[in-house]
Amino acid sequence: STVNYVRSIGGTAKQITKISGVNPRVYALDSKDSFLIGTRSDSKGGNAIFTVPTDSSALAKDILSSAANFFAHVTLDPTDKKIAYTSQLTQFPHAPIGIRAVDVDGKNDASMSGGTMPRTGVNVSLPRSLAWSDSGTTVLFVAVDTTKTTWEIMRVTTAGKPPVPMTLPKQH
Repeated sequence: STVNYVRSIGGTAKQITKISGVNPRVYALDSKDSFLIGTRSDSKGGNAIFTVPTDSSALAKDILSSAANFFAHVTLDPTDKKIAYTSQLTQFPHAPIGIRAVDVDGKNDASMSGGTMPRTGVNVSLPRSLAWSDSGTTVLFVAVDTTKTTWEIMRVTTAGKPPVPMTLPKQH
């Protein structure tokens, strides 16, 4: 698949790279318009999170790969240093999903949700629409509360504790 890029200030699209694999997706652009982050699968069932520079200076580079997990919902923190993403065993679509964070160089991969969801004591399923709420410590996301069967806004932190509901101020 070909990746084309247009600067956020406008201009003409240019091809920056070709990405091998199945179903590549580009999720995020850093704040300086210097690199993109995405996911891809290969023909053998492996999955990866990749980065690619927008100036065509290098090919896409897998920073995290797995034959056992499917990656999605990738988002970059405001400091451009951490990536949050969902990770699910490839028995999808019914396998539990976890929220994880990794440095943009692929180092320090760790759970933000304290494990996969749902699980005993954590009645949350299908996390998606991840967004950092600060400089690399808290991620907000939307998920199903399995006790009420409703979509809820939840949050996790880099401390790796179970997700908690996002409490909104009362409207007057």
